[in-house]
This record gives sequence, structure tokens and C-alpha cells, in this order.
Amino acid sequence: MTHLLLIAMALLLSVVGFHRVYCFSGINACYLSLYKGVVESCVVVATEKGEFRYMPQFYLPLVERQIGNHLAVELAPYCRHYEVNYSQIGIPIEEYSTSLVITFRAKVDDLITITKVASFAIERSPV
Repeated sequence: MTHLLLIAMALLLSVVGFHRVYCFSGINACYLSLYKGVVESCVVVATEKGEFRYMPQFYLPLVERQIGNHLAVELAPYCRHYEVNYSQIGIPIEEYSTSLVITFRAKVDDLITITKVASFAIERSPV
């Protein structure tokens, strides 16, 4: 009877451990894929009239739509609930910006919540 209890406990620990590692790796893969072009696709270089901007900028409504779609597909299978916040580095949030901070908080289970922060900035080279 004691052996059966030990085997059941070992099985439970291995299943719980596998679930956590599976969720952590999925959340990390989703976070790292933000840097592979999801945010870069939201950079605009022209105005509504078709004229070139002095400096490329992030268009926040497009960022929210692209990141929302990306997280819904990539993050939802690995957590129960997630929330996303958008901000800018040092200034109030605007429609166009040269800096962007994306923070998402994923609740894996009742005990574990993972927070990831991704910062992006567009800088003009001196040349």
C-alpha cells in the first residue's frame, strides 16, 4: 500500500512538472517571437497623405491589433488568462511613438503568474 501511494505521488509530481515546463516554454516562445517581426510590422514611414515622415514611428492602433492577434494564437493555449498593457518610455501614450513597452501577464494556474516585458525603440542613426 505504501508503494502504491509513493508511485501515485511520483506520477502526480511528474504530470504537474511536465505541465509547468510545457506552459513556461510556450510562454517564453511567445515572448521571444515578439522580436521576430510582429512589432516591426507596425512601423510606419509615411503620413496619411503619402509623404515620408522625418523618422519612422510605431502606430499604436496597429500594434494593439497585431499583438492582440499574436497573443490570442500563440499564448492562449499555455495559460488560463492573460492581460496586455502598452506604454511608452518616459512619455504619455500617443497614437504615434518612437518607443514602445509591451507588458503581458499570463496566469498559468492558481499559484503561478508570469510577467514578461518587451521594450522597443526606434533611433535615427547620425548618418
